Amino acid sequence: MSESRSAVDVHLPGGALTAAQLQALAELAHAHGDAELLLTDHAGLRMHGDRDTLTGSLHAAGLTVHGAYRRSVVASPLSGRIGGLADVRAIAAELHRRLHG
Repeated sequence: MSESRSAVDVHLPGGALTAAQLQALAELAHAHGDAELLLTDHAGLRMHGDRDTLTGSLHAAGLTVHGAYRRSVVASPLSGRIGGLADVRAIAAELHRRLHG
């Protein structure tokens, strides 16, 4: 495993996180990073630490890291709520799965 520390950009499926994913991110940032989570201009998060360690742990939490494809799929957090026409969160999640595995 590499001891080098680098920036790791995290995809947020549909632009959303579960409570468990947020907890995993916080624990990883404290244990393997510099205890910071940064918002990116690609609708994701960035953390610093050992890329190999973080990537494996992020995958276990159901999150992916930026690879060759850097764009994120996001949906309104109000999608399907009062006043909305349709709930598109499932479509955003499926697009994310197809793009990022």
